Amino acid sequence: MDIWRRHRSVHGGVGHLRPDGPRALEEWDDFTYRVVGTAPNLAAARDGVAERALDDDSAA
Repeated sequence: MDIWRRHRSVHGGVGHLRPDGPRALEEWDDFTYRVVGTAPNLAAARDGVAERALDDDSAA
């Protein structure tokens, strides 16, 4: 598994067609993806996923 964090459109479907729609931030827990937060839109979701990755790198 090489995708540990991802974001998904709350309303399903192709999220890039609704960049202003809310997103669920998900993280892999070695069994399934679990929701770890939300974001109000695509840009914030991308920032949130990247921010969590930076936090994890500094904790290691």
